[in-house]
Amino acid sequence: MKVEYKKCNNPECDEWFQPIKSSKRIYCSSKCRNTYNYKIRLAANNDLIQYNKKFKKLEKILTLLLDANINRLSIEDFNKSEFNTLKLSQKIVFWINGIEKIGHKVQSIVIEEIRKDKPNYIYFYKFKS
Repeated sequence: MKVEYKKCNNPECDEWFQPIKSSKRIYCSSKCRNTYNYKIRLAANNDLIQYNKKFKKLEKILTLLLDANINRLSIEDFNKSEFNTLKLSQKIVFWINGIEKIGHKVQSIVIEEIRKDKPNYIYFYKFKS
């Protein structure tokens, strides 16, 4: 009986294996198959992953500022940051002290649209549903 060996289909793996259970097997192990497919998914979704990381970072920074009782940022500082390129979610309506405001939700933070009375600042608040 002839023994056949196959090279693992993962380009990062140099293993040769004997497909005992099935001749259709193309990876040396399930770990190798999962690693290869994970890297493919990671490359395909890289833009979305980076976008989500920026949102989480923005939420963390705004939460730290709110914890320090700071609820506004100058437009100049915001434009210098990496967050000015983020496309914010759809507009939502929210109320602060009975006053209706319009803004965008970023995780657990609401960023108010630029006020006409104070156009040099961006205001943000903790979101309570």
